[in-house]
Order: sequence, then structure tokens, then C-alpha cells
Amino acid sequence: MGDDKLAVGGNGLLVKDTSGLFKEILDRLGGEKGDEWKEFLQVVILLPEEIRRKLIPTIEEIVFGGKKDVAEEFIKFLDGKLCWEKFQNPYLRKIADGKLAATSGKRTLAKMKELFVIYFDLNFERYGTDVEGEAKPETLFEIFEQVKDGMFNKIFGAFGVVLDNLCLSQDQIVSFVEKHADKLHPYGTFFLFKVGNEFFVGDVRRTSGGSFSACLDHLSGSCVCPLGIRYRFVFPQQTSVA
Repeated sequence: MGDDKLAVGGNGLLVKDTSGLFKEILDRLGGEKGDEWKEFLQVVILLPEEIRRKLIPTIEEIVFGGKKDVAEEFIKFLDGKLCWEKFQNPYLRKIADGKLAATSGKRTLAKMKELFVIYFDLNFERYGTDVEGEAKPETLFEIFEQVKDGMFNKIFGAFGVVLDNLCLSQDQIVSFVEKHADKLHPYGTFFLFKVGNEFFVGDVRRTSGGSFSACLDHLSGSCVCPLGIRYRFVFPQQTSVA
């Protein structure tokens, strides 16, 4: 990828790859230690910004062979997200997509007991998730099916993007349940959302009669998703490079 190519920048917009950064990364990932570099980058991108910046000398030396300017550009790039397509998630495969209508952000899952009549997890209240979010415009979404056993933190982390980019708002999750119920798995469809600085995973299920249940877990919890059920995961559509 040369200087005249486009890449996804830190703000999610298309920007020119003026530093040759993507070529450098892809060259590294394509070498003999490609899997090791990929694991390293996936770990780095999930770290807080202040820690990532402290890693510039390490990244400069280990990944980019002493090229400080490229390492610094790479850290800037990590302030947003990596290219979705360069880090295929080994735990999931895409099966569908769609569009959510604009939402006000005022609805929270903790206040939707009347929607989840089969079962409503009181952890939505205990864990302090009853916090209104921001208004969201129309949003494209993608649905993935599980293809490999894994824990939540491994499955979500394997995309190689900052976790905020995988979150829907609580109001958007409610909208999905109301408008796209036919896409819910009867034994579990997972949604990542954030309240304050903490990430949660909402689990929504739909019975054959069209009623719903909802459970909640911390992303940091020890929940293991066995492959046999082939759970579904819903995310906002990610900007990617062709």
C-alpha cells in the first residue's frame, strides 16, 4: 500500500497513508513471525492511550526495526482503530447485516422489564447500568455467528479494534430487539455496551412464541461460550479498507 492509498484513521475517517504505515505493518504481519506480530498488535490496541504512548520505544525497536517516525504514527493510528479486515476474528463469521433507526439514548435496559417478560436479570439494576446514553443517528449493524469456543474477552478482543467501536448504546439494543427480533438466537445473542468506564455484555433471547429474556455479565467475567450453541453477536458496522 503506497502513499496514494487510503486507510482508516484514528477518527474512523479515510485518510492518506502518507507514512507508508500500512505497508510496514502488512510486511511485518506477512513475515515468518506474522502471527506473533498480530497478537502483539491486538494486545497493544486494547491498552489505555497513556500506556500505548509509553510503548513507543518498544514498538519502535521490536516491530518497526528502530523507525521512530513509523512507530509514532502507529500509536496515533491506535488512538482510533485498526483496519477491520486485517484482523479477521477467528471466533466469529458474519451472517447478516442491517440498519438501526436513530435513537435518543434515553432508554436503558434496566427500565425495560416489560419487554423482557420471560426473564429479566436484576444485575441490570445491581451493576448500575441504568444510565442514559447519547443520541445516535441511523446505524448500520453486522451480525456474527460463533465458530469457535471462547471467553468474552477473547472473542471481543480478537477483532483488534478498540472496544468502544464494538459497542451499541442501550437504546440501540432495545431498538434491535423491537425491530429485528427475527434475527435473535433463541439461546443467546450478545451485545457489548459501555457504562462509564466499564464494559458489559447483554444476552438477549427470543422464544418461539416471540417473547424475550435478558441477562447481563461483565466483559471481564469468566463466561465461556461453547461452540455447540453457535451464539450470535451484534456490532455496529466497522469501516474497513478494501
